[in-house]
Amino acid sequence: MKQDEETITGWLGPLTRIENPGDMTALAGQGYMPIEQGMKSREGHGVFFYHQAQLTRELLVAPGIITGGFPTVLLYAPEDWDSPQINSGEPYQAVYPYHLVGWNYWAQYTPGFTPLTRGLCINTNDWAVLDKGTFALPWMESYITPPDEEWQGQRAPHPDLPMIGTNPMGDVHGRVWFVQMFMNPHGGPPKLAGVDPFEYIPGEPDDQAGFTDGFFKPEHPPSDH
Repeated sequence: MKQDEETITGWLGPLTRIENPGDMTALAGQGYMPIEQGMKSREGHGVFFYHQAQLTRELLVAPGIITGGFPTVLLYAPEDWDSPQINSGEPYQAVYPYHLVGWNYWAQYTPGFTPLTRGLCINTNDWAVLDKGTFALPWMESYITPPDEEWQGQRAPHPDLPMIGTNPMGDVHGRVWFVQMFMNPHGGPPKLAGVDPFEYIPGEPDDQAGFTDGFFKPEHPPSDH
């Protein structure tokens, strides 16, 4: 995973820090934008910058195949711990500066089979599942809508359509495989974790953002490739 970090920080260069709107624009030029949850910082995670083209490739073009060094999401931690915008999860205002703390990979969910990986050293049991749902407007809360099934992880449901039944308007996503890692500021390899194990990251707690029940391990473990 250290090689993964070196590849990512290598092509990011100075954009491991975001100091101003110009840096934000430059990061968008690399394909990474806060399009799913806005500038909402989640406690222990930071702000999520998604690569939409990479996400489309991983879910539709080459489903089930992950290439190390090019994550789906980059995680940036805000440095203004006292900002009311940061601690309330306000999604529409950037509070500079931010620094890179980690990243995660998404892949199309297939029951019983974890993604194939290229250039990324992780094990079958490292993968978790993000359940299907919606990042609901206007505040980008996560609205999780698991399918009816006999055991958790049995199905690979499609995303819900917004504004159908009780579903809110927002950015919808299906059920996906998910793995997340954080950089070690002391120089060691990154660590797989649900929240940053190395530093406190301010932001809205997961239980307020709607993520408490969004992640799980399938009740029937996947097979090794």
